Amino acid sequence: MPLPKIERKIDVEEALKLRIKHRLSFEEIGKRFDCSAQAVQQRLSKFLAILKDPDVLRAYEENKSAILSSIEMEMLQKMLDPETLQKASLNNTAYTFQQVFNANRLTKGQATEIHDQFTFQASLEEIRKRKEELLKEIHVEEIKTHEKT
Repeated sequence: MPLPKIERKIDVEEALKLRIKHRLSFEEIGKRFDCSAQAVQQRLSKFLAILKDPDVLRAYEENKSAILSSIEMEMLQKMLDPETLQKASLNNTAYTFQQVFNANRLTKGQATEIHDQFTFQASLEEIRKRKEELLKEIHVEEIKTHEKT
């Protein structure tokens, strides 16, 4: 079944970029796609339910790390509040903190997994052992080859 004329005319991805990144009005976007502002608004309605205000979204994006740090700090304060600790399980509180902490690390370009030095040392030791085994196998194969000739 073919899409209605309006839906074929409007490039949703481009229209969203124009609305969010370039802050164009529905009328301005409609002119670009040769359709009405109402058609643009209708086509973007699913996204607009989530992205109500492009300015608010931009402000959030530009300050995401600070916002998440603030939430993280608030979670720490709540985790230390005796009343909160009595109401919620420690597991649930710790899980919530972990999620905020990980989100904050990601916004700062850091990994969410923390590996200790012992884990890396153990892995390095395994690699060294495997290297020695392979070198011995190569040496044995070289000897066998040399003996055949």
